[in-house]
Amino acid sequence: WATLGAKVFPSAVALAGGDSTLLALKLATDVVVVACPCALGLAAPTAVLVGTSLGAKKGLLLRGGAALERLAQVDTVCLDKTGTLTEAKPSISSISLHGGVSETEALLLAASLAKTTRHPIADALLNEAKHRNIGLSEAIESQTEPGMGVSGSIGEKRLFLGRPSWVADRLQLLGEDEASATHRSGKQGNHAGSTVHLGVEGEGVIARFSTVDTIRSDALSTINKLKDMGIKVYLLSGDRERNVERSALQVGIPAHCVYAGLLPEEKAEIIKQLQANGSKVAMVGDGINDAAALATSDVGIAIRGGMDAAEDAAGVVLMGNKLGQVVEVIQLGKVTLGKIRQNLLWALGYNCVTIPLAAGALLPSLGITVSPSTAGAMMAFSSVAVVSNSLLLKNQVLGRRPANNFEQLGRKAGTTTGVQG
Repeated sequence: WATLGAKVFPSAVALAGGDSTLLALKLATDVVVVACPCALGLAAPTAVLVGTSLGAKKGLLLRGGAALERLAQVDTVCLDKTGTLTEAKPSISSISLHGGVSETEALLLAASLAKTTRHPIADALLNEAKHRNIGLSEAIESQTEPGMGVSGSIGEKRLFLGRPSWVADRLQLLGEDEASATHRSGKQGNHAGSTVHLGVEGEGVIARFSTVDTIRSDALSTINKLKDMGIKVYLLSGDRERNVERSALQVGIPAHCVYAGLLPEEKAEIIKQLQANGSKVAMVGDGINDAAALATSDVGIAIRGGMDAAEDAAGVVLMGNKLGQVVEVIQLGKVTLGKIRQNLLWALGYNCVTIPLAAGALLPSLGITVSPSTAGAMMAFSSVAVVSNSLLLKNQVLGRRPANNFEQLGRKAGTTTGVQG
């Protein structure tokens, strides 16, 4: 306006007082005030702050805004079985004995060794021993191998408790017939069972403990909601194939999305394969066996009440210990990212409109300019609008099942019928 503007629009300069230099300084001040990037700077932080606050109220512990952004992009969810899909409260359903050992002696040895580790099946053995009033012995030189089992010594005996193949390997019984290495409890229904072997060095397998665990009451509804959101669901477990497939069938996970007999590092490898195919993967687990997979996934979700290692490796912790919170936290990520985009769109649109106004775009045609005070008010309003839009997240209802097209059409038809009636 001080040079070119005065030559092109002399009448506009005359309307503004005739001094082109003074007009240029005034309009430059207006532009600086209006273009203050407060709205752009507040667009993401305010939405993330409100989103994490809402999550905390819902029992969803989020470690930073990056977790929310990754949750919004998730299109694949991998679930562990024991403690995630199930209640993690297994009980001993049957005991098979070998080598002339008694049930009491076998349970004493198994529970004493289980006391040195943390696992839902170890808890089941301890609870069974307590129920039978069996006093425990002190196990020494105990060592836990994640996903496999625990070894230790009690008196003169070197013991191995865990996965049948692992116990057989430690006892050099790899030629053991697979049929004799498993035991069917015969319990069906809404249960998922596992079998662990107790072996003694020099004696072989002396006992097999079969457990039964209950599928979480909200497991089926949670998986259906995830499917309605367009999210693929996989089941990754270290348990036997028969047990895992049975659990998957009960909750509606297709057979091609089920992987059984996995070691912790194998779970992580499957997640890497899914990521290599372009999937954004969330892993949901609760135990030390899941730590590697949780750390490998795009966003790890740990269920509270499991191992500390799982919670440390996860970006999200479900404090309510409910599988349904997986749906809530993914929805929270999506709506928060939506608010961030709305805020950025508003901030950019505001600047696209107000900066030309402040620069005098309407001065030649309408003789209108923006005063510095008006420019300041517009800048403040843009920031207030961004913050207010972010605060609307507090009214967001999480965990609802998305309505499909048929349900929406049904509601419309029902409403129309009601009006006509």
